[in-house]
Amino acid sequence: MTALETLARKLLRAELAARGARDLDAAEAAIAPRLRFDPDTLEHIAVDVISAKAGHPNADLDEFLAVTMKSNPELFGGQSVAPGRVGQPPAHNPFLPGPRQSLTEGMRIFAADENLGRELMRDAGFKMDLDR
Repeated sequence: MTALETLARKLLRAELAARGARDLDAAEAAIAPRLRFDPDTLEHIAVDVISAKAGHPNADLDEFLAVTMKSNPELFGGQSVAPGRVGQPPAHNPFLPGPRQSLTEGMRIFAADENLGRELMRDAGFKMDLDR
């Protein structure tokens, strides 16, 4: 797996965890084949869902997951969520310093998938000892 593929996987799993996926592996297996990762923008793009945004031929990750959460609520705790009502956490590492940093969101990811949380924290430069 290349570094870019690893990054794409981490970002997708972080987004799924932030949106309350019941089983990250199952959600990733169901969703990943319907996405491609754009190396120029570092964003996931849906390959089979048309965007509602003018000038965008394909749905971005937020639009795609809103549709998926409504059509496949079993992947997300059985809760059907209407598009536009979905919490819109960013599809990036919430631990990275900057205007979009959200330690609260990072801790939600950490609570849902401790290994993914540790990886994202390491990638963001946290040097604390997280071992118990």
